[in-house]
Amino acid sequence: MQAQPALQGYVSSQIPDPMAVEDILQEVACVLWDKFEEFEPGTNFLAWSIAIARYKVLHAKREFARRLLVLSDELLDTAAAYFSDYTLEEDTKRLKALRRCVQDLGEHQQGLLQAFYAESRSCIAIAETLGRTPVQVRKQLSRLRQALRSCITKYIEKQGWPPQEDFS
Repeated sequence: MQAQPALQGYVSSQIPDPMAVEDILQEVACVLWDKFEEFEPGTNFLAWSIAIARYKVLHAKREFARRLLVLSDELLDTAAAYFSDYTLEEDTKRLKALRRCVQDLGEHQQGLLQAFYAESRSCIAIAETLGRTPVQVRKQLSRLRQALRSCITKYIEKQGWPPQEDFS
C-alpha cells in the first residue's frame, strides 16, 4: 500500500509507543478495508486514510492521557495536513540524505545510533555497556539527532531539492 509510509509517519509522530503505533496501523487497515466501498474514486486516498488514522490516534490519545505526555489537537491537525501532502519521492530523498549523513559519522556514533534505533536498546542499557550514565547517552543521542538534522538540511540544499517542513 503506497499510503503506508505516510500513515506510519503520521501515527508515529503522534504516538510515542512503537507497539501502539503498530496496533493503530492495524486498526486503520481494518477500517480502510471495511469502509473501502465508501471511498470515492478520484479523491485523495491518502487524505482519506489519514482522516481515519486521525480518529484512531485521538482514541489512543484518550487512552494514553492518564500516563503519557500527549500532543495537542492543533498539532495533530497540523501533522495530518502535512502527511496528507506527503510523497514517496520526498521520503526517498530524505532517506538518501540520512544514509549519507550517517555514513559520515564516526564508528562510535554509528554504533550508538544502531543500538538505540535498530536494536531498540534503552539509554540505560546502552549506558551500562559504555560505562556512562543514561543522561550522558540521552545528551549524546540528542546531539547526534541535531547534527543529522543539520547535515540532512545541508545535503538537500546542496542537491537543489526543495526544503521540507520540519516537525522536530
